[in-house]
Amino acid sequence: MKKYYKFLRKSLIELKKNDGFTLAEVLITLGIIGVVAAMTIPTLIANTQGQRVRSQFKKTLSTLNQAGRMAQAQYDWDFGAIELTEHGSDSCIKTDNPESKKSMCALLNGTLKGSSYSGETNATPLHYKNKIFSGFSVRSNNDIASDYLLYLLPDGALFGFYQAPSACTLDISSVLDSTILNKTGGTNSNGITTPGLKQCIGFIDVNGASLPNKEVACADGTAALDPQNPCVVSNKNIGDVIPVVFHDGVVEPATNAGKYLLNTAK
Repeated sequence: MKKYYKFLRKSLIELKKNDGFTLAEVLITLGIIGVVAAMTIPTLIANTQGQRVRSQFKKTLSTLNQAGRMAQAQYDWDFGAIELTEHGSDSCIKTDNPESKKSMCALLNGTLKGSSYSGETNATPLHYKNKIFSGFSVRSNNDIASDYLLYLLPDGALFGFYQAPSACTLDISSVLDSTILNKTGGTNSNGITTPGLKQCIGFIDVNGASLPNKEVACADGTAALDPQNPCVVSNKNIGDVIPVVFHDGVVEPATNAGKYLLNTAK
């Protein structure tokens, strides 16, 4: 019996000595965890950011479309009736009233509570100052920040619109494609209407003035003013600026990348 107790005691001591991990084992385990985290965390962050951009874009589009419908219902005019020369060289004034003016400012003032006019993009303390919008160069090679006016929406997003919109209307039978978006619409002396929304292109910045202020592009790094030409947007390179076009009572994506974002938003 005495020998048995000695054996049991020796076994317990040996077990206690071997209970735990060596420093080498701990370091190897931590190294593996670090490698796995380095591989997966950036993807998780990109996916989360991508879904946030999609959701905010969808929400802001819904807000602007609601503004168009409300303007039509309350004041009997919408985006399609905005007048180019309402204020001469200044097409939008923050005090515009939709009952007496037909400007973008008047429409947003009369339909969106909590929104505010911010002025020209190059005259505001934003990261847009003197910045060339690469994606907008599809519309005009001379597009710069000063070509657009900004409105801060109640949800914190920025709505930028071309400072001299005109003929922002589209026949219900027309297809919104690159031809329409790259042509200026209007009516000639013979009363013939030429469809075109070149002057009716703007953008939504889903997170306001915060960076990166980068236009959303397709996976190949480009975006086109052609919603009918499908593309895929990668979460790894997603931006926060999405070109849109406004016409009649509607605001919708103006590029294939923007259309993809809207179609994949939850």
